[in-house]
Amino acid sequence: MLKRILIITALLLIGWFGTNLDLPLYFAHMDKLYHCAGFTILAFLMTQLIEKPNKLNWILIIGTLLLFGIGDEVRQIYMPYRQASIFDLLFDTFGILNGCYVGKLLLTYQKGVAK
Repeated sequence: MLKRILIITALLLIGWFGTNLDLPLYFAHMDKLYHCAGFTILAFLMTQLIEKPNKLNWILIIGTLLLFGIGDEVRQIYMPYRQASIFDLLFDTFGILNGCYVGKLLLTYQKGVAK
């Protein structure tokens, strides 16, 4: 139970910080790396909530985070100092798939160690 509370709190904090911070850009398109890194962390944390990995759980994680990414881009259309980008959504998707892959590796490892 405590694990779930901590992970959900981390998810909420990452989601909030990701939409409310202006991080420094040291080179062109560095914001794409921020998108990828943020969604990698979000996806990885969500994989840690899975008790019994199955296809439906993976689809739910990927779908939920894709909707979150789309919602973030739509929200940026209405913000004067931000702009929506299909490339941001593409890097969100890379991050989601990366986080799910790493999470699946960890779940597989934990299952092997528990034997």
